[in-house]
Amino acid sequence: MLREKIGHHSHEILLGVALIVVTIGVDLLRPQFLSPANLQSLLINGSVLAMVSAGMTLVILLAGIDISVGAVMGLVSLFIGWGLLGHWPLLLIALVAVLSGAMFGAINGGIIYLGHVSPIVATLGTMSIWEAAIFALLRGEWLSGLPAKFGPLVVGGVAGVPNIAWIILVIYGAMSVVLTKTDFGRRLYAIGNNGEAARLMGIPIKRTGFWAYVVVGVIVGLAAIVYTTINGNVENQVGANLPLTAIAAVVLGGVDILGGAGSIWGVLMGVAFIVVLENATVLLGIPALYDQAVVGAIILVAVLTNSVRRGRQNYRSMP
Repeated sequence: MLREKIGHHSHEILLGVALIVVTIGVDLLRPQFLSPANLQSLLINGSVLAMVSAGMTLVILLAGIDISVGAVMGLVSLFIGWGLLGHWPLLLIALVAVLSGAMFGAINGGIIYLGHVSPIVATLGTMSIWEAAIFALLRGEWLSGLPAKFGPLVVGGVAGVPNIAWIILVIYGAMSVVLTKTDFGRRLYAIGNNGEAARLMGIPIKRTGFWAYVVVGVIVGLAAIVYTTINGNVENQVGANLPLTAIAAVVLGGVDILGGAGSIWGVLMGVAFIVVLENATVLLGIPALYDQAVVGAIILVAVLTNSVRRGRQNYRSMP
């Protein structure tokens, strides 16, 4: 366990160094990179990824996955858009976002743990259904002109920092407490590390996993509020690349793709690294087509690194 913690701390240090090197390199090539306006844009535009990645961390620690987060965010964004155009009270809109996100998360959890379906198959199936629902409800068009009634939560600021950045820190701080100080968090690690051993210890695997997916849905519902506020519209392909990018951020941050190990703060660093890279491609004039290639490469490198580290730990544990 001590070696595992040291290994993850080393990973976070290396990731931090890489983030600093990339930041300095991009700023030397494009001095506007570290301008206050661009930094504020980074914080705001990276907020949705940061929120969804926090939720994705829970299910990956559990040795699961959720491919449907982008489609769920799209459907919830559609509900929010209707509420905004219909002049619903903001509290009601927020409640609809959270409850609908929780409902979609519960559907995933139910299929996986009551239907005994693998997480990737279950969430791939629900993703396809929700994407089709979005297209049918929008009839191939966009829902545009949404009023930014939640604007103060996102673009307002304290001490020159956007409010959404403070909200992200609160979410990650709360997640850190949950994962390290509560039975629920310890159960996630135990199940992801060795499901059979967790079952023999009396850990309620189905209940723990079900609620993990519900929490993911709640966080995605909150992310949808931020998304509609930033973009002012809901398009057909909303959230299409979000699952892959969130998975990349989580594994880049040091969470083992096979479950049972990782830190939420490492995930936040992984998010920062990806957001910086995406912004750098824009400033350097690199075609956006290559963004997903970079994300895919990040996933492969992170998974290979985890595999090598896991192999070394298994070798050292041999008598």
